[in-house]
Amino acid sequence: MGRRANLLFCTAAIWVAVAPPAFAQDRPPEALPDAAEANDDGAIVVTARRREERLADVPTAASVIDITSLTDRGGASGSGELLADQPSVRFNNLSSSITSEISIRASSTARATNGDPSVGLYRNGAYIAGGPVGGRNFTRLDLLDIGRVEVLRGTQGALYGRNAVGGAINIISAEPEFDLSGWASARYGFENNSFQTQGAINVPLAEGLAIRLSGDLVEQDKGFFYNPDNDVYFDQQKGHGLRGQIRLKRGPVDAIIMAETQRLTTPAVHYQISIPAGTPGFPGGYTQDRFRYPWNTAPRASQDVDGLQAIIRVDLGGADLTSTTSFASATRNMTLTMTR
Repeated sequence: MGRRANLLFCTAAIWVAVAPPAFAQDRPPEALPDAAEANDDGAIVVTARRREERLADVPTAASVIDITSLTDRGGASGSGELLADQPSVRFNNLSSSITSEISIRASSTARATNGDPSVGLYRNGAYIAGGPVGGRNFTRLDLLDIGRVEVLRGTQGALYGRNAVGGAINIISAEPEFDLSGWASARYGFENNSFQTQGAINVPLAEGLAIRLSGDLVEQDKGFFYNPDNDVYFDQQKGHGLRGQIRLKRGPVDAIIMAETQRLTTPAVHYQISIPAGTPGFPGGYTQDRFRYPWNTAPRASQDVDGLQAIIRVDLGGADLTSTTSFASATRNMTLTMTR
């Protein structure tokens, strides 16, 4: 693991040095207030069009989930909780976070194919791709220590690229700040004996230099859907996520480097089989017990993530230059084998 981590860090450093800037925007000083001024006015500042501006000035259907509203409702450990109150947004819950999908304004979904749905998912502006298992969704790690979430409805391909025909959702992680702060939360579910805790600490090291450490832990051995043959629950969860960031701000340059990892056993796909009477091979029909699944191998789904990201911003006076370089290695495994 140490050798792999060193290789990832070296790769990220090289990419940051040679990668071209992601975008540059001309910005007349009188047309765009800075973030501090907008916050003083009580306005919400977003980057929906790849530059900082007031939400009220964005000429598209957009909404923002800020950290205050997210905290008031107890945070979110899944995409369904995160997007529950967003208009025109539907979370296609397929029982497992690996195969679940997000739809905006009835946009199409992949539905267990190896294609990507038509809603662009991003974190800190970096695209989140799908995989061979099917579906595309945010991970628990993406939902850790959120700064804000921007939800854009309608076609966003001009600014966000591929697979954003139905819209785009961009999660902006909380960045290191230059003051001492932190937060922690914990939840316990009595019905399934689940314990979840998240937290973050922000530490300034020197003038213009700060670090931020975030962590997530979930322990849930029981659930609602049981496999008696293997003595496991389909909807069990167990694992952790860790993120470390360092920020250096000197003059017009503001640079953030982030490293993160997740090791998670996530709920597997579960469903109920019902075969009507008269079906060939099943003259009397068959209905599987709703809460007992006689599968011959233990149901299992895992989601392991390793990522590096570097964000460099340069204030050129009349324009802002931003470069985002991201590397992510995600492994998604699912075992689905049953007896008939």
